[in-house]
Amino acid sequence: MSSPSQNQNALLLLVQQLQQELQNQRSEITSLRDSVAQLQLQLQSRQHPNDAQTRVRRLSFEAKASSWPDISRVTTLHRGLRQSLRQKLEELNDSLFSLPYDQYVETMQSAERRSK
Repeated sequence: MSSPSQNQNALLLLVQQLQQELQNQRSEITSLRDSVAQLQLQLQSRQHPNDAQTRVRRLSFEAKASSWPDISRVTTLHRGLRQSLRQKLEELNDSLFSLPYDQYVETMQSAERRSK
């Protein structure tokens, strides 16, 4: 017959094993979600090879840019724009680099629409 402390140790070991298995499954789920998101972006960019916005999204995802501070995201995106659009944005807004990233993207998109 096993003692209560042995039963407790066995139970603790089982709980630890289950926690580790749960953590492994969470990691696998996260990895699969990332893979699915990357595949979706690759598929979109192949369906629309000239769509710059899709390419930017794909590259941003691959670089894990969503975790970057807004200023880094804004300056990186700004440097990648064609010169005429960069100049237009700079003329429109003198505090361009202090904008939150989402607002910068909206500003860029509206400037691009106006230039077409």
